[in-house]
Amino acid sequence: MRLSNSEVLRHTERYLELLSAGELSLEEKQAFIRETVENYTQHYNRGFITYRKSVTEAGQFAAIEWSGSGSILKDILDREYIDCLGGYGIFSAGVNHPKIVKAVTDQMARMALNSQELLEPWRGALARVLAEVTPGELQNSFFINNGTDAIEGAIKLARLHTKAHTFISTLSGFHGKTLGSLSLMGKASFREPFQHRGKGADGEVERPGPVHPVEESKHGALRLLRHHRRLPGPVRLLELDSADDHRATDQQIEGGRSRRGVRQSGRASDSRSPHSYSP
Repeated sequence: MRLSNSEVLRHTERYLELLSAGELSLEEKQAFIRETVENYTQHYNRGFITYRKSVTEAGQFAAIEWSGSGSILKDILDREYIDCLGGYGIFSAGVNHPKIVKAVTDQMARMALNSQELLEPWRGALARVLAEVTPGELQNSFFINNGTDAIEGAIKLARLHTKAHTFISTLSGFHGKTLGSLSLMGKASFREPFQHRGKGADGEVERPGPVHPVEESKHGALRLLRHHRRLPGPVRLLELDSADDHRATDQQIEGGRSRRGVRQSGRASDSRSPHSYSP
């Protein structure tokens, strides 16, 4: 759907005008809501339109985020919402906290983004402050901009430090959608479209990307689980892919004992019993 440069510029200029626009008329607001829903459906993530409450429970017009202050959010139609999520942590000090707005504005006036070539002083300053409030001997920071990158970084650090390959994650847990994090995902509906299958001596087997279920004989993870039976929920044991072992196995933790069997069908079940393991 390649448009001419003039058409693209016309769209971008209009969006920039909306950023600095004053009060919009009711007709303009409603038209922009319809356009935003269409943009999500056609160009971004149509799933949001089908399950997000900001669409499904907002009445005739979807709730489009427009402004906020403290713990209150406002949509473009001036409907108010109490923010109980805090942007997954980014609004822990509230929306538009004046000290934060001033600091961001001051830096934007100086330089909006760093060049990646020179040393950026505030990155080092933040790492120092974090070290000063972190307990124990932890003193280095790994800065990322989303949760799945944090999981990817944790996987690498754990492997680098322990030289081991086993990871424990909870069933139905959500860890992110990049491949490594997805491999630890406890929700089969997210994982299955990216699993790859291969033929082996025991028939068709399935592995969720770069990790696969760990066999009991390889590590003491199951012994640890049997020793500490009070777990918050069912768990998944996974091992990062190795060149000499491509067998997918199922394990069940039942009454402190484990059972292993090779899966032939290559299909994972979403049914969960209180003590079951399912990849």
